[in-house]
Parts: sequence; C-alpha cells; structure tokens
Amino acid sequence: MTTPRNQQLIKAINKMQSDRRFFPLICPDDHTHRLLCAEERNGEMVLACPDCLYITSEIPEAIIALCESEFKTTDDVADVILQDNPFK
Repeated sequence: MTTPRNQQLIKAINKMQSDRRFFPLICPDDHTHRLLCAEERNGEMVLACPDCLYITSEIPEAIIALCESEFKTTDDVADVILQDNPFK
C-alpha cells in the first residue's frame, strides 16, 4: 500500500520530470529512453525506466529534499534554485 508521503513524493518527482526548468532523471542504460518515472513497488519508492527493465531505489537526496520541502509547486522550487544559482 502506498504511503501518503510516497504518494506526494511520486507526484512531485513526476511533475518535476516534465518541467523543462529541471534537468530530467534519465535511464543510465540508454539516454534515448523516455524519462524515468517515480513509482512505488513493494512498498519502496523507485525510479523506473518505462522502456527497459532499469529500476533504482537510489533517488537523489536533493530531489527528495526539494519535494519534501515547504514548496507546494515546481514554480516555487525553481525560484529557489534560480536564486541560489552561482552561474546566473
């Protein structure tokens, strides 16, 4: 059964994957595959490639931290990232 925390993280990660302001999480086996999708399998949150059998439970801590933060939308997250960007 999916926990409320995992449901929120999965939704937030998948939303970030479709937001062009963020570099997407891609399949390490083949970069031409579709973007990785966050989902829950056997009670564990994972990133899975929809085009092959690649699955990892290693979700970058920075992604989880952003999604668990006080921010409600990817716009809010993008604003903070852009403010802290030393390359702007």
